[in-house]
Parts: sequence; structure tokens; C-alpha cells
Amino acid sequence: MAGQIRLPEQNQVLIAGRLTRDPNVAFTQKGQAVCRFDVAVNRRYLDQTTNEWKDDTVFVPVVVWGGPSGQCGAVRQPASQGGGPSVPVRHHREED
Repeated sequence: MAGQIRLPEQNQVLIAGRLTRDPNVAFTQKGQAVCRFDVAVNRRYLDQTTNEWKDDTVFVPVVVWGGPSGQCGAVRQPASQGGGPSVPVRHHREED
């Protein structure tokens, strides 16, 4: 690959939904902060066979490492409320 320039792979993911519980911040043995929470994402669609509107909810587990995890841990949002702050993070896909 001599002479070729490799750009780092960058992904940006936006998950818009509601927190299902308050974020949980913990620290690894090496002092690395990690924040875990779940986001409920609702989708409304028209069922083509019955011609009726249906609702579907997906629960997305989110894990934030490092600096942004402190921002995530500061968020407190009851499941009945929408909105709230957003925290920019980089997406990391675990290899299967």
C-alpha cells in the first residue's frame, strides 16, 4: 500500500429517543470512566397488509467511554419526558 493515503474511519450516529432509566457511570480498575444507559426509540409505520398504523419500539443499549461519559452521567431525564441534552460521541462497532 505504498503511496496510498488511508483516512481513519469515522462514524457519527444520532439516536433520538427517550432514556429508559438514569445513566449509570462507573470506573474501570485503571480509572477509565464508562457510562451505560438505554434509549427507547419509537417508530410509527403503515402496515401494508392491514392498512393500519402500527407502533414499534426498539431499545438501544448505549455505552460511552472516556470524557463524554461524565456528560452522559449528568443527564437525568424521566422516561415520560422527551428532549434533553445531546452528547457527541464516536461510534465503535464491535467485531463479531
